[in-house]
Formats: sequence, C-alpha cells, structure tokens
Amino acid sequence: QEEEEGTTSLSSNQQYWEVGPTLNNPNPTPLPPNLTEALQTNTHPIEPQSTLGNGLFITRDWRKAWHTYESPVDGPNTNLIDPKTGYAQYTIDEDDIEGTVPDDLVGVLYRNGPGKFGVDGDRVQHVLDADGLVLQVTFPPPVAVADADAGQKQKREFKFQSRFVETDAMKEEEAAKKFLYRGTFGTAPIGFGQPPKNGL
Repeated sequence: QEEEEGTTSLSSNQQYWEVGPTLNNPNPTPLPPNLTEALQTNTHPIEPQSTLGNGLFITRDWRKAWHTYESPVDGPNTNLIDPKTGYAQYTIDEDDIEGTVPDDLVGVLYRNGPGKFGVDGDRVQHVLDADGLVLQVTFPPPVAVADADAGQKQKREFKFQSRFVETDAMKEEEAAKKFLYRGTFGTAPIGFGQPPKNGL
C-alpha cells in the first residue's frame, strides 16, 4: 500500500516535468538531461551561456509560480481568503516581520496583477488571461505604546487587504462555471475550439 501511494505521489510530482510550450513551439517536449537531473536532485542546473535566452522553461515551475490566490490548505489560516472574491484583511505586527521597516516608510503600497487562474478546474492557457487581483499594504507611522521594560516604545501594526478585480466577465464565468470570453493571450471560450483543460 505504501509503495502504491509513493508511486502516485511521484507520478503527480513529475506530471509537468517538460519543456513548456511557446507560441513558436506549441507542443511540450521532454526535458534535456541536465534539467532532468536538476529536478531529480533538487539542484540548480548548469546551463552553458550559449543556451541562455532561448526561452526554455519547465512547465512545473511556471505552474508553481502562477497559482490562484487562495488560503493555505492546512494550518490555522484555512479560511483566511474568501475563495470567491479573494477578499482578505488582517494586521501584521512589527514583531512578526523579519528585518526592520524604516520608521519614515509611511503610506500605502498597492500591487495588482493576475491572481485567479481558471474557472471550475479549467486553467487559463496564459497567465495574463487570468482575472486580476489587487493587494494593499498600509504602513502607518510609529506610535508610542507602554512597555514593561522600557516604559515606552515605538510600535507599528501594518494592515493587509486584498480582493479580486470582479469584472462582469469574471462574475458571469463563475456563475456559468466555464470560460465564456476569449482571453487576449490564448484562452478561448469553452465550445470555441474546445481549449485543452488544465493549461499552463
């Protein structure tokens, strides 16, 4: 039984061990020996200068880097992010941050980009066809608080918020549980050319 489970896990892990498709080379190809060895040994591959810039990437790494924004699957924060809206809000205590945030760094940081990479199990064919996500981090000025040892100390509590960009198209596709609109970079509506499931 243990061997069967191990085999299943290994097979799943290796599913996307391939050279990712591109516009000029749309069909995934097997990995060259140096990349296969790097994955098997979890080491950085040695790549000659002559091959750099050829657009060679591993599908597994691409999928790992671009995944739908969601709560952790285990631990205490499994309900941290609303799966439908991407909404989350929480505070970050300065004591929980590695390093130091400069006291004069005060304001609000916004980041936006792709954050929801599919509909009902089907994945977009290009990451830039994903629905958008906006993140906000508020950096307040330090405030004086009582401290048992020092009498007073400067303290900061940062605020994080997030939400998907809920366009009409996103809401319609969520309701229909399928792609309804053609993406700019290759994702087609279901029924229009029948795009393959679970793309990049």
